[in-house]
Amino acid sequence: MAPNNTPSSDDDRAPPGTVFLTENDGSRGNNLVLHPTPTSDPNDPLNWSSARKTINFLPVLAMTALVFTQLTIPTTFWQLWVVDLDCEYTDLTTALALMFVGTSTGCFFFIPFAIKYGRRPVYIVSVAFLAGMAIWSARMNSLLELFASQLIGGLASATNETIAQMTIADLFFVHQRGTVSGLYMAMVMIGNFLGPIIAGAMARTGDWRLCYYTLFGVNSALLVYFICLYEESKYTPHLQGHTHASAHSQEKPGEEEEEDEVTGQGEKAVSQPTMTQETHIDTSLPLLPWSQRLRLITKTDENLLKCAYEPFIMLVKFPAVLYTAVEYSFSLCWITMIISTTSSTFPRPPYNFSPLGVGNMSLGPFIGCILGAVYGGYLGDRLIVCLSRRNNGCYEPEMRLHLLHLPAVCMGGGVLIYGVTLARGLHWIYPSVGGGIFGFGVGTICDITLALVIDSYREVTGEAFVVVAFFRNVTSIGILFALDPWQKAQGLQNMFIVAACLATFIAFFHIPLIKWGKRIRQATSSDYRRMVAKKGNRR
Repeated sequence: MAPNNTPSSDDDRAPPGTVFLTENDGSRGNNLVLHPTPTSDPNDPLNWSSARKTINFLPVLAMTALVFTQLTIPTTFWQLWVVDLDCEYTDLTTALALMFVGTSTGCFFFIPFAIKYGRRPVYIVSVAFLAGMAIWSARMNSLLELFASQLIGGLASATNETIAQMTIADLFFVHQRGTVSGLYMAMVMIGNFLGPIIAGAMARTGDWRLCYYTLFGVNSALLVYFICLYEESKYTPHLQGHTHASAHSQEKPGEEEEEDEVTGQGEKAVSQPTMTQETHIDTSLPLLPWSQRLRLITKTDENLLKCAYEPFIMLVKFPAVLYTAVEYSFSLCWITMIISTTSSTFPRPPYNFSPLGVGNMSLGPFIGCILGAVYGGYLGDRLIVCLSRRNNGCYEPEMRLHLLHLPAVCMGGGVLIYGVTLARGLHWIYPSVGGGIFGFGVGTICDITLALVIDSYREVTGEAFVVVAFFRNVTSIGILFALDPWQKAQGLQNMFIVAACLATFIAFFHIPLIKWGKRIRQATSSDYRRMVAKKGNRR
């Protein structure tokens, strides 16, 4: 690959997300350059020890699994609720849609507060609401209560898809984000697929309320953890002291005047701060006391109203955000489609599955998703380091997309195998295999696209993922209401054939972004920097 003397991301000429990820000193053992550049402040979350980061990120992962478990297990209980709540399957579909209404709108209420006042209070409030909704669901006796609890539970869980990505951006470096996003996606899939298996096993005697009592207990324990141990990861240098970077300016070897591949103008690559894995910590700066680490509010100067409407501006101005919104939305849309048809089809002939059997059908997609998260996460992080070294040490966020060709095929192929074998009443192993292949595609695509946005627009991660989450939930609402008339119009087999074609087509949207993504980031860099400038003091 030809050397690319792109300026550092700190220079106004560089596209957002373009950074020097390795020191190109001509040796085989090039050192990694930490990006974003940590300050010398020991209170900077980027400087936290691995153990401290782990303690802070574990409850985020646990919350993710609980949120998606609480959102998906209702479909496991449908055949029991039809009797206990005296309702029809169409009523249960409406309840599920109301839950997605809550998750699609909740971000616009909660995430601006997470941006302005910190992550910690939003985590605490969200988990408290989830615990409340779990105990309410355990005691409900009417369809109206189901509607209300699903709507409010959706509102409470809305923050997870956004605030978790904000925490990843707070704590981890570019070369770690794929792996960490893979862990996040693994928790999403545990909630989506393993959660229903456990719920089905617990409800095999018909006692579905026990599942919600269990969720209440786990949510309550997690709430105590957030209150007592979770530290605020929002870093505000002007509140926390000294901020000079422990970096040294260094010109890249062989930097000469040559034509830039984006602007077409001759320019010399500027010197940039380089930092290897050994960062310098100013030991004269004191660690914050425990009371300050657990402060409830970390206020900055953002405008709450702008934080609520700017996500839609990003959707229009930044194609990488639109791409992620589309890919993530439709990936989880096909998951919703598979879960819904599993819940409505397998309890009937020729399968006649119990709630436990219906839950066990999630095992295939779950295994596939975990493999996909490893492929797109850990291997993705290794790939970008290798590609950066070949690219004169320069990292471009689109480098991650080269892994998506196989998952794009698996996405549509898995949907096709699952749907056709299910429609023909074949042995349950065939839909399970199809679900596993589909899961591999979902796990990889979601992992890589989420990391792409964080890498490209780190300073506005919260705003970007508000619109990603909104788009995802609106799409899920649409597919829920479309499934029944779609299936009646085309039949189960033809419906899945069309869905497989759409899934494959959408999954290959990464190809234009590989080709033109950097040019697009260059063209929109001024808009991004204006947004960042309005947010005030940053590292």
